[in-house]
Amino acid sequence: MTALLRILLAALLGCTAIAADESIIAPAHRLAADAPAWRDVAGKFALQPDTFAEFEERRFFAFRRDPVVLKGEVRISRARGLSLHYTGAEDRVIIIDADGMLIRDATGQAAPPDPRASSANAALREILRLDFATLEKDFDLYGRRDGVAWSLALVPHDEMMRRMIGNIFVTGDPTAVQSIELSRGPKQHIDIVMSATRSPANFSAAELKKYFR
Repeated sequence: MTALLRILLAALLGCTAIAADESIIAPAHRLAADAPAWRDVAGKFALQPDTFAEFEERRFFAFRRDPVVLKGEVRISRARGLSLHYTGAEDRVIIIDADGMLIRDATGQAAPPDPRASSANAALREILRLDFATLEKDFDLYGRRDGVAWSLALVPHDEMMRRMIGNIFVTGDPTAVQSIELSRGPKQHIDIVMSATRSPANFSAAELKKYFR
């Protein structure tokens, strides 16, 4: 499972799946990376401080009645990248930064990453930064604004990535991503929720050493 599947949401979803609005994938909503109507949102995201949150990830599969649920912590640092700490039985830390991806197991030792995940990992980082210019290199972008709320759909250019993760649906407000769904269909998708958000996070030296590189 790729590291792109460890993403943020800003509202609890309970046991319900996110309802992706697939109607956004239409020529009328095609989004150019430099669209003037989106510059204000992208500009605010570019200035966001370091952030901490708890997250819950729900994986829905066609062959299972109930989703697989994972929990953990996410740390976003403007200087050091993204860190995902999975707690419980899957205890590990996934770091995504300018140098790529690093996985540490519960002992702190580096574990081999999935080589198929490199493009997906890069996309995760740019989604959270709303870096449209970088995302446009790998995805067709579709967007819609409704007051302060916005919605995005990302359709991968690469056929292998489309098979692996499907289309990506994102919603948010002027300062935060609220939801992301990776959808390969109504019965196979990944939803994640975020709660207890703290920003600015003011990470300690010990946190920076443990959760980043």
